[in-house]
Amino acid sequence: MSLNRRHEWHWMPLLFAAALLFAGGAKAETRTVRIATQYGISYLPMTIMAEKNLLEAEGKKRGLDLKAEWVRFTGGPPMNEALISGNLDFASGGVGPLVTIWARTKDNLKVKGIAALNSMPLWLNSINPGVKTLKDFTDKDRIALPAVRVSMQAVILQMAAEKEFGAGQQHKLDPWTVSLSHPDGLAQMMSGKSEITAHFTSAPFQYQQLENPAIRKLLSSYDATDGPNTFAAIADILGFLFLIVGVFWIIQAFVERDENDVWWLGLGAGVLMVVLAFWTGGQFFIEKQYTLLVFAGIWALMSGVTDIVRAFQIRKLKDV
Repeated sequence: MSLNRRHEWHWMPLLFAAALLFAGGAKAETRTVRIATQYGISYLPMTIMAEKNLLEAEGKKRGLDLKAEWVRFTGGPPMNEALISGNLDFASGGVGPLVTIWARTKDNLKVKGIAALNSMPLWLNSINPGVKTLKDFTDKDRIALPAVRVSMQAVILQMAAEKEFGAGQQHKLDPWTVSLSHPDGLAQMMSGKSEITAHFTSAPFQYQQLENPAIRKLLSSYDATDGPNTFAAIADILGFLFLIVGVFWIIQAFVERDENDVWWLGLGAGVLMVVLAFWTGGQFFIEKQYTLLVFAGIWALMSGVTDIVRAFQIRKLKDV
């Protein structure tokens, strides 16, 4: 499980391996570790762990022969059941499911959190033009969220409801909530033909929804629980990285000016990277964090084009 706060995700493989080591996993045979993840940018650290085989690499450093088996769930409750039944070793989700399973197992299995994934806002968006605040919801509306009553979105909605309707009214909107995965909630609300008129979701789904002018944001989780925005920090870090690369390319272009006929290509790429650096680190990304992936792709594209041009230059020199 994971707590919804800032943490350095690169410690996760180490924590997972350490947990297995203390659990008596230091054996000669290969041990399969079953890890659950969900949909959305929130679980990007888990994706990186899977793609780079980081758990296996960390296990080898500690004498463990590990093989990760990644399973995708749509919400916290089914992951909790899988943990309790012994069909899962590690789960990833919000504070709501974590607190729920901790309370259920504190006297027996003792399930606990070992690391945090992120700290980021969750938004409640609606396609119903008549709904501008929580008080405008009626029994004709349905609010999609990962899990009714126990997911982080459900808990935040309860906190917001009590703030809006008064003490003791935290469950006022619960009868109108529906359990759906983030992709399904997005698709059903955006279709305009479903009973789903609102969706309490996370990145990138919440940002994609607001690209449609018919969708409006009603609530941010930060309205109920103030907290920092991890994606703003990611934008600043990525911007700094772009700046370093851009300056390096500019310097390299001037150094190779007398030897490289297309030195201006590196110069142009460097200047563009510097521009992207300042743009990426700006407030623009507070609302459109998913475009960070686009700019990372632009960086890779420019680097690739530069390498291709240099390869042809080297070939040309060999022919001479």
